[in-house]
Amino acid sequence: MKKYVTYIKAACLSTALMFGATACSDYLDKSEESDISATEPYKNFTNFQGFVELLYNNIPLFDKGYWTNSFNWGDDEVVSANINYHMVYKIDQGDFWGWQSEFDGWGTGWLDRSGFDAYAKDRFKKGLWPCAWWGIRQCNMGLANLDLLTDATSEQKNAIEGQLLFFRGWYHFMLMNYFGGMPYIDEVMNANGQLSRPRLSYHECAEKAASDFRRAADLLPIDWDKTSISVITNGNNQRRINKVMALAYLGKNYLWAASPLMNYSSTGSREYNREYAQKAADAFGELLNLVEKGATQYELVSYD
Repeated sequence: MKKYVTYIKAACLSTALMFGATACSDYLDKSEESDISATEPYKNFTNFQGFVELLYNNIPLFDKGYWTNSFNWGDDEVVSANINYHMVYKIDQGDFWGWQSEFDGWGTGWLDRSGFDAYAKDRFKKGLWPCAWWGIRQCNMGLANLDLLTDATSEQKNAIEGQLLFFRGWYHFMLMNYFGGMPYIDEVMNANGQLSRPRLSYHECAEKAASDFRRAADLLPIDWDKTSISVITNGNNQRRINKVMALAYLGKNYLWAASPLMNYSSTGSREYNREYAQKAADAFGELLNLVEKGATQYELVSYD
């Protein structure tokens, strides 16, 4: 193959010298992704799971920022003496744009990072803002092409769909933590079109996230190692999204929506929202019931 590329380059060089053209190298330089057909990522479980793996790769490290942590923005804790570049300090100074990479000269925050690369392995360089919007689109593309997954068992298809739904809900939920109600993107949007989705209230967003988490919990297995879909990865599935994790985030999503702060932003009431608090209790109750009857690989720490 290399010798043929050499021949092509030689021919291009000759042509360029003859006609004064210099664009041949641009023609030969192409990305690896251009060799893959539009349906290749979705044709079987192995390929589709590889497509999903990128969502795991784009989870930021929330406990790290620069050389010191920047994880708690809601308390009066001193992160470090004589530091004026962490977001918690910027908020105190009224610098509410400081989370954005272009206003964060030191690159200390994990909320936004410049130079986003979905394929990069360094999580320290992952920012929630770019990772979330990219991840949401990735989820929607996968869900839109789920029908192309014909070379798979029903258990495999359920695992793929469950992961995609979980991550779509999770990325939205994480953005909501810091920006409140957001446009909830649940379809593949035309990148060349006008992006004009309305901003939803926190409760409206929480309802949509809950729908994704609930559906994910119904589709995903409790323990991947005890299914027929993990022959290759058996013993290395501890961090794969499962039913228990989906139920946990379903409850957490409802609990946040029940809080006086989020209830006030959506309804004007500064009290706990009893409806969402009950839904949170139901989700956590379902989770704990599975744990206590020994149906999961998890257990609560005993009092002893």
